[in-house]
Amino acid sequence: MIPRPTAAPPPLRGPRLVAAEPAAWDRFIDASPQGTVFACSDFLRAAEEPHHAWLLLNEAGTPLAGVLVPLRDGQPALFPFTMYQGIFLPPVGGVSSHHLANWRLELFEILLPLLTQRHDRLALALHHDLDDLRGLQWFNYHTPERGTFRFQLRYTALLDPAALVPFDDWFRQLPKGRRQDWQKAEKAGLTVETSQDFPLLAELHRQTFLRQGEAYPEEHGRLVEGIARGMAAVNRGEMLLCRRGDGFPLSAVFFLWDRRAVYYLFGANHPESRSTGSGALLMIEAVRRWGVGGARPIDFVGINSPNRGDFKLGFNPRIVPYFEVFWQKGGDG
Repeated sequence: MIPRPTAAPPPLRGPRLVAAEPAAWDRFIDASPQGTVFACSDFLRAAEEPHHAWLLLNEAGTPLAGVLVPLRDGQPALFPFTMYQGIFLPPVGGVSSHHLANWRLELFEILLPLLTQRHDRLALALHHDLDDLRGLQWFNYHTPERGTFRFQLRYTALLDPAALVPFDDWFRQLPKGRRQDWQKAEKAGLTVETSQDFPLLAELHRQTFLRQGEAYPEEHGRLVEGIARGMAAVNRGEMLLCRRGDGFPLSAVFFLWDRRAVYYLFGANHPESRSTGSGALLMIEAVRRWGVGGARPIDFVGINSPNRGDFKLGFNPRIVPYFEVFWQKGGDG
């Protein structure tokens, strides 16, 4: 398990906001309780994601906070297929909850004016571990004409390792439809293998959206293939592929990981996969592979649309809220 932080909060004297070098940024993200694979340099390179990475340092050069500002068309905006790109705090503890809460409020009073001097707008997806957002709520509290934050409540789902012990009990508690899908796939002789056919992953992903009647931007195929290829190359992601007995590819999934969690990033299905149970077979195999015996939860990376949310919740994770926050100068988000 990730150890509980015991270091006392660092002094806030002499703060300055600096553009982070990749190595320093990755060290901070790896230590931060809110840091995930989505904020690491490997992911940002794989996604070819334009961004600003800021570190708030005190006079001794100790990091007080980090902020990842994703950019689209040169402006801060949330980036496709990403989570938890926002504000990151250092691992601090060893003090009373009252002292820690006041330290964080003072930290936000320092950070936000410096950050909003550099950006006229912000769009950030906060990690669910960041549970005290009063520093954002109270920004420009007495001068709202300067711009206040708008909050959008979102949800993800976490499957904790303890829920998988024993695995057979977890499986028996799945909804009847999920268990029937798995049995159907097993009876039909469907197989699961690791794969590096990332163009196939992108094509199955495109077909999934088209079958559901949703528009599929051209950039999404590039992102799916690029992220999968780049993260597999640095051993931080893997693709699983489900085939029919004749070798025909029915479904694929791609998972990412860091030392805190495993993330279900992409799920993709051929139209002929319907009624085969291939999606359930892949997910159950993924849970067995990355969840059983581990210390990390599986994060289903959002349950914010009806169909995808229902599929993911069919594996009995717990629902966890997080927030996307938006700010622009002189306005309400």
